[in-house]
Amino acid sequence: MLKNTNSIDTVYVGVKNYGGNDTASGVSGTSYSKGYVLFTTGSVATSADIYVWKSGGSGASYGDDVQVTPYLNIVLNPGFDSANLGSWSNLGGASVVASNSHSGSYGVRTASSNSGVQQHLTGLKANTTYVLLGWLSNGASSDTVYLGVKNYGGTEIAQGITGTTYVQTAILFKTGTASSSADIYIWKSGGTNVSYGDDIEVIPVP
Repeated sequence: MLKNTNSIDTVYVGVKNYGGNDTASGVSGTSYSKGYVLFTTGSVATSADIYVWKSGGSGASYGDDVQVTPYLNIVLNPGFDSANLGSWSNLGGASVVASNSHSGSYGVRTASSNSGVQQHLTGLKANTTYVLLGWLSNGASSDTVYLGVKNYGGTEIAQGITGTTYVQTAILFKTGTASSSADIYIWKSGGTNVSYGDDIEVIPVP
């Protein structure tokens, strides 16, 4: 849990020296919020360094209740490395490509507009908070591609990413009192170029 005394400041929780790239997630605002970093240790790595870090700003920041928890991703074919969409439904114009992936050999590419993929998740627990994470990028810096969730017993939520480098986005959602499923999606409503998605994950919040 992280927070700042100044609403425009950002404090980070991160991990390094685990057999992969240094990865961090920033939290802004003056109320405690959860920051998430998902990481997979290297093939010979048995240790990692976790940290809370503030690189700049105008006030103090705080961290508490930092945890490392093993997780099981609920999403099927999360990195599209089966070389096909598999459990993902094509919403129009999307394809699996062997270029511009975030990790692994493949990622999904949308068309420039009205294009994306969706997966129906089952077996979720009712009245439970989950986090949806994904890495997204665009072929044009002015375009926006969205990661979202709907039909989980609450209001549809989507987060947009702009820019041509991969950025991870996170969405917290809580299933309804009688909901055990959800639909997650990557969607491109308009733009001038293709967009990309990779490494999509849904995990319960501890």
